[in-house]
Amino acid sequence: MAEAAITVESVSKRYRLGRLCPGPYAPLARLVRRLTSACPRLRRPTDRRRADQSASDNAPHPSAGDDLLWALRGVSFSVARGEVLGVVGRNGAGKSTLLKILSRITPPSEGRVSMRGRVASLLEVGTGFHPELSGRDNIHLNGSILGMRRAEIRQRFGAIVDFAGIERFLDTPVKRYSSGMYVRLAFAVAAHLEPEILLVDEVLAVGDLSFQQKCLGKMQTIASSGRTVLFVSHNLAAINAFCTRAIRLRDGLLIDEGDPTGVVGRYVAENFTAERSRSYPRERSKPMQIRRIEIGGLPDGPGGLLYRTSPFEIRLRYEARQSIVGPEVVLSLEKPDGTVICHTREDDRPEQRVARREAGSYEATVRFPAGILNAGTFVVRASIERSGGREQLDRQEGLAFELHAPAGEEVVGSRGLARPGALFLNLPWTTVVIPVGPEPQISHPRLQPVSG
Repeated sequence: MAEAAITVESVSKRYRLGRLCPGPYAPLARLVRRLTSACPRLRRPTDRRRADQSASDNAPHPSAGDDLLWALRGVSFSVARGEVLGVVGRNGAGKSTLLKILSRITPPSEGRVSMRGRVASLLEVGTGFHPELSGRDNIHLNGSILGMRRAEIRQRFGAIVDFAGIERFLDTPVKRYSSGMYVRLAFAVAAHLEPEILLVDEVLAVGDLSFQQKCLGKMQTIASSGRTVLFVSHNLAAINAFCTRAIRLRDGLLIDEGDPTGVVGRYVAENFTAERSRSYPRERSKPMQIRRIEIGGLPDGPGGLLYRTSPFEIRLRYEARQSIVGPEVVLSLEKPDGTVICHTREDDRPEQRVARREAGSYEATVRFPAGILNAGTFVVRASIERSGGREQLDRQEGLAFELHAPAGEEVVGSRGLARPGALFLNLPWTTVVIPVGPEPQISHPRLQPVSG
């Protein structure tokens, strides 16, 4: 049996909600509490309700246990040397918390973690870039922050610049880079690390489509190089392609592990039940947030079914809690395994671009014409980004919906269609008759003798 590179034993992580832990900001927290107690208007509504209830009922405040959140609870697994482990789960399942513990950014509340080998983590693309420094200087700075020695940076400098494609702007301060150039350079530096253990958190959603394909190719090279990789992603197709094993988290608990195909299949069956709308609770920490996704809006077929031969629309309702500069609402239509069918943005057309969204509620509608999609299950994912995807304000895993084949369309088996694939395109064909004649003769040039 191969030696374990990562061992996680009964790891739990607990957070206390609404209270600051002791530390350098404790005096400031005490000052703020004194100010809010002196001015009831500054208290949060929940604090006022608790104070009023306590005064009227003479009851104690809720216990500390009522304000505890267990982001992880009793998680145990191991990763063998040279294994690529995928981690899947919904938002809030504990995936990023697990990687922060493995990266030693935050300690576990309970349990133990053992890492055997040089560790590098790619948790946030672009961490450590200084806007006033040139691309050349930031390669050295960022490489050092990510754990590369000076000799390693010099050795890989050419490959990093070539991968990022910024040769012309290498000596320009990165504050003058476009968002796409910034993301390309940041990923290029991180992707050329060569640690024994690599921790990766959702980095394949950066940059434009062509660069995403380049990132996928680089990740496939890393996965096949014999290095130990722990890979967190919502891209289920990438999990199936790269990983040798997968685990699934739900509400901080490890509930499934094994072959990636099986783990992903069970995750899809549980989370992508066909539905027509989904709402999301308000999170006051997000300046801009998606609140609802709806499918339909156009007449359905008999029994309320949506047929592939009819047009349909997807509505995204979102709200801004403050004035936001340069927001980009993004919609991705995928198959349940993560294969992207199409990717569209609210500002795809120049006349729809806005420099700023003021505080308020909005509804965006995307209309799909009839007959371009095949029957089957599709998943809608939506996000709100800025700076070409470099900053993500909100992301929702979305919902699944079913397109049905119309009556009379030939069906093979229980669910398979006569025409496979996600698209159903009636493309024009042209066929011509090739005249029968003698086979064309292929002449070869005479070989000239070599003199001397």
